[in-house]
Amino acid sequence: MKVKSKAFFITIFSFVALSGLYFIIIGTKNGAENFKAKGDTTKISSKTTCKNYDYSTPVQESKQASSDYFDDAVFFGDSLTYGMIGNFFVDDENIIACKGASIKAMTGKVTLSGKEDKGVVNAIGKVVEQNPKKIYIMLGINGLAWMTTQQVIDDYGELIDKMKLANPNAKIYIQSIFPVSEYKNQSDNRYDNVKIDKINNALLNLACKKEVYYLDTNSLLKDEAGNLSNRFTNIYDGIHINKDAYNLWYDYLCNHTV
Repeated sequence: MKVKSKAFFITIFSFVALSGLYFIIIGTKNGAENFKAKGDTTKISSKTTCKNYDYSTPVQESKQASSDYFDDAVFFGDSLTYGMIGNFFVDDENIIACKGASIKAMTGKVTLSGKEDKGVVNAIGKVVEQNPKKIYIMLGINGLAWMTTQQVIDDYGELIDKMKLANPNAKIYIQSIFPVSEYKNQSDNRYDNVKIDKINNALLNLACKKEVYYLDTNSLLKDEAGNLSNRFTNIYDGIHINKDAYNLWYDYLCNHTV
């Protein structure tokens, strides 16, 4: 009887001890989780900031912005951007462009296009003078004839890094390269819409990596076959766009803001 009682009490004691150990473990785990949730705010806020915007997708349609939305914006690019003068409802001073410029050229000194001779200037430095809150970049078409996709992305990455360093508080938008017309696509194999699409996909990945905004301006002017619609360009030029295209482009930017 005593032996049985002794065994019984040992069993009860073991059960209580194990139960206590279980609650200690659970309590410690919950305590750690509570501490992480309440005390480790730096890590949590960092993750929240990281996921605050999905840079892996193009900017989605938004509430339409008014023309004064672009008062503190800079449009940075080549002849396509220069063509905004007289076609966009923004001041000429907000357009920093160089006809025929490559991406690489716009990271250094260029002769800016404009109504007046602006001389040779540092293109990014000129942006800094404007102190913009938004920067819209449209570049890449001029390097298409001789550059690989990787070269385009490398140059674009360098440009974005320099632009962010010089303008840390500005929102940066990468605008995808426009397609070329069917005639241009077929008559000059250096300008290939398949290659343009490939570069634009790589630009979207770059935008995600650099945490800048990507605008799908390419799809805006495409016809059903994936070429720049003849409605928007001189068929033989096949690269530059007309006033109808600029109006459509402007409306798109007004309706795709962050």
